[in-house]
Amino acid sequence: MGSQIGQTPISVEALKEVSYGYLEGESKKNCFVDGKEGMCGFACFSGEDFYTAQHRIIRAMQEIARKHPNQNILIVSHSQVIQLLLGLMDAGYRTMGSPCQLSVPNGSISILKVEENHFELMKSPDLSYRFTSSSC
Repeated sequence: MGSQIGQTPISVEALKEVSYGYLEGESKKNCFVDGKEGMCGFACFSGEDFYTAQHRIIRAMQEIARKHPNQNILIVSHSQVIQLLLGLMDAGYRTMGSPCQLSVPNGSISILKVEENHFELMKSPDLSYRFTSSSC
């Protein structure tokens, strides 16, 4: 993937998907009555709670920003990871304690700005690039 843009991908373990424990591979609608996980995330199922995952993700993002000051960085991850990160910046994306109002569609692009370890959401998850006439 990175070779198409002249870059070598770097895998960051801390930006991996949330651990679903023994529910890995199962559909949420088959595991939860309303199709949404509760406050514990997946810790109740030997997986990861959202609070722990969110802190893991933000620490990784801060480390990337520290290593690459004043640079544009492309980060590719899972929608749940992105949603947990965006939940720190916009209450609509929060998943802890209540159903999430906003979603992060697969393949969407979000733009964040970082200054002094503070992240700001500049562009919400967007899919409009997929619907341009040149992409058909």
